[in-house]
Amino acid sequence: MSLIQSEPATTLPDRFGAFAKAIFNSVTKLSKQYNATRVDLVGDRYDAVSIKNLERARRHDCTQEYAINNGEPKLPVKWDTYLYSGKNKQALQAFISLQLQDFTSTHSFTLVVALQQQVYELQYGSNLLPVRRDVTELNSDHEEADTRMLLHVKHAAETHQKIGRAHVWTPVTDVS
Repeated sequence: MSLIQSEPATTLPDRFGAFAKAIFNSVTKLSKQYNATRVDLVGDRYDAVSIKNLERARRHDCTQEYAINNGEPKLPVKWDTYLYSGKNKQALQAFISLQLQDFTSTHSFTLVVALQQQVYELQYGSNLLPVRRDVTELNSDHEEADTRMLLHVKHAAETHQKIGRAHVWTPVTDVS
């Protein structure tokens, strides 16, 4: 969510489809910038039963829910308010997860997507649709991306070739 929330509301595309493409472009740019052959996109989970649901319910009282069935709907004018709702964030992450499977790239890299319950990787390159593979060993019951990121760094170190170092990028201040 930090990548999503770091986008200034004034520079957001006008539609959900264009927003998903902007997220993909940001991930690709990070891969190129750090010469990374693997990028993990990790988001919070929004479980039905959670200790955090009281706060989410309080926020939800003032937030309209949006269903995203395709890329055509316009982004909400009050983007910050839209993101108060866990259900909106969950729907947005589900939409982005689906869209990432439809993008192509000439840049070769692996994108590990952990925006929903199931974690999978997409291998991009040769301007073809990515190859998808489930990464069940990264499925966890951690709700917060803060702790899930540690699982991803460990997994990358154990399984990904040529990992000399790992960069954890987030504008969120409570991750260190």
